[in-house]
Amino acid sequence: MARCRCGATEGVRVYPMWPRKLFLCRSCAGEHFKTRRRQETARLLAQYGDMDQAARRAEAHHVALRADTERPDLGVCTTRAPLAGRGAGLACTPQVADDVRACLDALAAQAARYFRDFADQAYRVFPSYRDRQRARGHALRADQRAVYALAYDVPWLRRLYRDRCAYCGGKAEHLDHVWPLVLAGDDAPWNLAPACSPCNLSKGGRTLGEWLPGRLADLTDDQRTAVRGLWRTWTAA
Repeated sequence: MARCRCGATEGVRVYPMWPRKLFLCRSCAGEHFKTRRRQETARLLAQYGDMDQAARRAEAHHVALRADTERPDLGVCTTRAPLAGRGAGLACTPQVADDVRACLDALAAQAARYFRDFADQAYRVFPSYRDRQRARGHALRADQRAVYALAYDVPWLRRLYRDRCAYCGGKAEHLDHVWPLVLAGDDAPWNLAPACSPCNLSKGGRTLGEWLPGRLADLTDDQRTAVRGLWRTWTAA
């Protein structure tokens, strides 16, 4: 019969924690994982150092991102064939340009919140096994491309966005590098946003200005209205 470290035998579950298994009752499991979570966030806080400085770096990143997105030779609207159906008339219009800027503003506000509220809130959010897989996979890709990397907390990122895709408002299943890794984008909190599978896979190595107008054109009117509302909410938070 499995026995918890406190001696209890009722309600004991097995937790496969490498390199060994843990046998814990519900009470001990709660305390164990809360303590472990606080240790994880404390290590990240130590890496971040001065949070004001980290927040300023996040702000500088988004200033540069917006400036590059709005370069005259690139523009925020990509050349696109005339659209038919529900996306008709959306390509290369002032509204689309405003949408790209609104998305960038929302991402910048969320990046600032990541550092501003990290110490007080991040430890309350528990990671899943998939969260740890995402972090390891991104770290490996960043190392292969020799880009700037700063550790980040996946569950805290997900909580900031309430598991919503930053681009269409759907259910987020991936983490996207806003400025792609293939273009030497940072693997850091300020360059990450949750994304659904269709958004993440269709965006690929393109910048937001190159990709977002076409993606918005593929959404329904209700979906576009909903995601614009999300952007306004995140920007105002």
